[in-house]
Order: sequence, then C-alpha cells, then structure tokens
Amino acid sequence: MSPERANLILRVLGWRHADLCRRMNRLAGTTYKSGDVWKWFSGVRGLPLPVVVFLRLSLRNAALSRRIARLSSGPAAAALEATPRPRRGQ
Repeated sequence: MSPERANLILRVLGWRHADLCRRMNRLAGTTYKSGDVWKWFSGVRGLPLPVVVFLRLSLRNAALSRRIARLSSGPAAAALEATPRPRRGQ
C-alpha cells in the first residue's frame, strides 16, 4: 500500500498518525513509535503488512457500521419493527 492511500484511509477514518500508532500498539501488542509511523508515511520505509491489514479492516468495519446505522434509522427499520416476530417454539 502506498503512503498516499494510507493517508487517504486515515482521513476517511478521521484518525491521525498518532491514533494509528496507538491503536496498533493496543491491538497487536506492538511497540511502534511516532518515528516509525513517520518513516512509513514519508516513503522512507514501506508500511508493514500488519498495518496494511489493520487499515483495510478498519475501513471495512467503518463502512459496515455506517451501513448498519443508515439501515437502522431509515424507513427499512420502521418496516422491520412493524413486522411481528415469531415466538420460540411455534
């Protein structure tokens, strides 16, 4: 993944470089520092594979969350709530 694409994903997610570093360290148990992140996004080094996978999955998770929120607040949600649900055992 290019640094430009990674920056675009960060903007879409509303994260800064420090947020990415913090979340990766918390989730994966890594010890990335701000200098490491700077090297990735300045083009000195490529992004590590775990970071690329984390960014892509975070983007997918955000898209699915937005879709669920949109469906739960629209007219489809009202139609789902109006339909009677079958009881267990019947």
